[in-house]
Amino acid sequence: MSFVVVAIVAYALGSMSQYKHNQSIAHDLAAVQAMLSFNHLLRFRELEADLTKGCTNEALAKVHVSVAQEMLLLSSFYQRHSDPEFNKYVTDRDPALFAQLKTYASPDTQAWKEPKCMK
Repeated sequence: MSFVVVAIVAYALGSMSQYKHNQSIAHDLAAVQAMLSFNHLLRFRELEADLTKGCTNEALAKVHVSVAQEMLLLSSFYQRHSDPEFNKYVTDRDPALFAQLKTYASPDTQAWKEPKCMK
């Protein structure tokens, strides 16, 4: 009988620990997504300000840098992990992009210098 009680208590404690662990992971993931969203918002505001001032060339150069950074991140993930769900997600939405991820190489990071809008 005592073995059954110990087993039940151990199971309950393990379940509670796993539940708390899963909640922690969910919280951490939500926090990372919120930070990414915040950074994107700042970038969009910056591009909006440049365009509003008439600095289209500067805004376009910044978009090129952002695209290169995102491509580097995505291709790095693909090349290191090749996750089937990620692969399907990209392929379903942009098969040409998926093909690019296989061989993408980062452009010279010196090209990532962004011009300032002087207007």
